[in-house]
Amino acid sequence: MKINIFKNYIIIIIAFIISVFVSNYNLNNYDKTVYLDNKTSYHKMIKTDPLRYLGHGAEIKKDLENNISFFKSGRENYTKYLPPRIAAAYYFFFDRDLYNNFDEKIINENIHFEYLLIQNIIYFLAVVFLLKTASVILSKEVCFWLTIFLCFEPTLLQYHGTFWSESIFFSIQIIIIALLFKKNNSIISHCLIGIFIGILSLQKQMAIFYIVPIILFYLFFQKKKKLIQYFFLS
Repeated sequence: MKINIFKNYIIIIIAFIISVFVSNYNLNNYDKTVYLDNKTSYHKMIKTDPLRYLGHGAEIKKDLENNISFFKSGRENYTKYLPPRIAAAYYFFFDRDLYNNFDEKIINENIHFEYLLIQNIIYFLAVVFLLKTASVILSKEVCFWLTIFLCFEPTLLQYHGTFWSESIFFSIQIIIIALLFKKNNSIISHCLIGIFIGILSLQKQMAIFYIVPIILFYLFFQKKKKLIQYFFLS
């Protein structure tokens, strides 16, 4: 089966449009606060872990506005470090507020479309980067099915239209794999892989152990300059 690699980029664009549509659909239908009584309410989309991430992000933004240092902003972390910081960056640069005020903590509606849009852009750009590097060493058929899987696999696709941490996590994973596919064996490449593993571990703590399979990959598939690779990767 002959497959033009250009068709893969068309697939990515179509998948991106569908994913943005799904994100917008989720916001239109579930970006709502449900009131159980005069004192109790919850948001349909922003609850449990997403509420912890976004709520902490709102606190960080408030601290920054009060001229508190970035490294002293927010509360002590007992879970993932990066998701609240991403939320804080969104609220800060787009000048949005998660809550109507910090006393009632009623979540404002219709303020998160750009958040999900950026999340979608990051993921599909990561897929483009992977396709670009993988197409050098993998067949067109393999690249085609790889693109189909990453773009349309339901359990991957569902996260891009939500506030969970998985979409960014998948994006960073894909970038790491793309860097591993690159034929350029430079010091900068090894440093970048190490940096993205570090970022991945800030998104989910257990990701620090990704260093183990990557070192094994180096051991079996990279035959030159192993000690230098391990040093700059670390």
